[in-house]
Amino acid sequence: MSETPSYSGPTVTEPDEKQDKSKTEQQSGGDNATTTDNIGPVLNPVGDDPLALSTSEPPAASQRQPHGQDEIKTQPSFLYVTMTTVALMSALFLVALDVNILAVAIPRITSDFNSLSDISWYGAAYSITKMALQPTFGRLYASFRLKRVFYLSVGLFGAGSVVCAAAPTSAALIVGRAVQGIGCAGITAGVLTLAAYVVARQKLPLYIAVVSGTYALSSVLGPVLGGVLVEGRLGWRFCFWINLPIGFLSIITMIFTFKEPDRPSVKTTPLREKLATMDPLGTTILIGAVTCLILALQWGGAELPWSDSRVWGCLLGFVLLLAIFIGQQIRLKERALIPMRVLTQRSVAATSTLIALQMMAVTGLTYYLPIFFQASKGLSPTTSGLYLLGFALPGPFISLLAGLAVTITGIYVPWLIASGAVLAIGSGLLSTLTTSSGVASIVGFEVLASAGFAVGVQMPLVAIRNCLEEEDVPMGNAMSVFAQAFGTSAGLGVAQSVFMGTLRGRLAEQLGPEEAQRVVDAGAGDVFGHGRPMGLVGFVAESYAGAVRAALYQSVATAGLSFVVSWLVEWKKVPKVKKAVAAAADTGVVERQVAH
Repeated sequence: MSETPSYSGPTVTEPDEKQDKSKTEQQSGGDNATTTDNIGPVLNPVGDDPLALSTSEPPAASQRQPHGQDEIKTQPSFLYVTMTTVALMSALFLVALDVNILAVAIPRITSDFNSLSDISWYGAAYSITKMALQPTFGRLYASFRLKRVFYLSVGLFGAGSVVCAAAPTSAALIVGRAVQGIGCAGITAGVLTLAAYVVARQKLPLYIAVVSGTYALSSVLGPVLGGVLVEGRLGWRFCFWINLPIGFLSIITMIFTFKEPDRPSVKTTPLREKLATMDPLGTTILIGAVTCLILALQWGGAELPWSDSRVWGCLLGFVLLLAIFIGQQIRLKERALIPMRVLTQRSVAATSTLIALQMMAVTGLTYYLPIFFQASKGLSPTTSGLYLLGFALPGPFISLLAGLAVTITGIYVPWLIASGAVLAIGSGLLSTLTTSSGVASIVGFEVLASAGFAVGVQMPLVAIRNCLEEEDVPMGNAMSVFAQAFGTSAGLGVAQSVFMGTLRGRLAEQLGPEEAQRVVDAGAGDVFGHGRPMGLVGFVAESYAGAVRAALYQSVATAGLSFVVSWLVEWKKVPKVKKAVAAAADTGVVERQVAH
């Protein structure tokens, strides 16, 4: 199960009923609102640029542009939409496949590098850089030409893939994963930003759902393809080499299809002012804070006692750096990575907490179920990938059905509540698996957990779009993506600490510390292939199973907490698109044309 991209484009909601035509035209940019060469709707009252950069203070609440101010009446040609969609879906497939294909390969990687203790960093390094740089890429897309930033993002992901594929050590692989995370931040932000210039605003949610369908394809192909590559002559390194042709396809298609919009702010804003919005200091502090947290979680109770000065030092470093980061963001006000008015909005705070908790739960399942299949049940990587389909396959379709239900009813909070409850139940059942568990039980429990996550995964984005002013929606979405990545990093840190502590403890009880460490160093991919006596193999397999079960208790706890947090989300109904469009027309909204 992979992360779901956030929707940072516009949405149609109820406009103010008492707003008259003259006020609408004034806020839309006066005469400039009648025609434009832009391919996309106005999202920002600064001007005709939907991603217009403004470093000044925001307008007062009464002066802010209400939702649904402008509509695109005509769409680009079918060929333009199709080819641009291919480019966007290729890029999104690139990052989605990488997440799904890697989980199956991790047991073999730990055996090749003797790096079982590094499992959490293979995911955390990726998530930390993605989390910290997501807002920065949002600013980059607002400040510079869209296509150039998009090319840079895909190129960085490709460069990280090369480092991972050629990595001689586990440390090099972690560095490559960090570079991939930077590229992923840019790709995710870019796909959702460029989509706003492809179709009309009222069709954008459906278009995002279609583009995000690449996650469904990657959920099916990733685990199976990863297993085939790991077992075959190509090996796990080709799980990274395969990213290069996909990225090349995306860039080439984008070069010859997407029309760069004419955004005045990109041309007129000085470079110094653009760079001032990037906040590299805040990004660096944030990366340092999260790194300290992950180190403390990984070391504490597993490799080092919690009383060790290194563990406490990392925890103290996390608290201090986080305090510095918060203080800096408050000082920056509207130039902050995420403005305080967005961060403190009730639904944004609640849904961000919820999605972070659920990502902690899902990440534990995604990374440690393959270890259970291969190290405890002795399954091959390919068979392990097939077993994971019970978790990966149902999610996208259930998410689509839930989205359609919200579109019809306008009600989304009950889905968030159900999501936490069902995910907790499914995770709890998966934490009871043993080496003798049958395929029916395993797949059935996976489907239940998958359904729990999928039914609510898009709802935080719906809540954000429904509760924020138009110009704040991108920052709200950035907060959601930030929370997803933080949940992934923290979840891996906690699960890894519990997993390693339990595994070492079980092994040391019978084998002694030295032999236990040798078993750990051998990795999770060859438990059944070291010529050990069958009795010892069975003991090691049972030890891995017990360690995985302990790691999954974290998933149960965090999913349960997400159920509690879901009750804090505001109960607001999403207005129907047709009603909002009609209301906008009644208030004299100017319908904009798309120029080709």
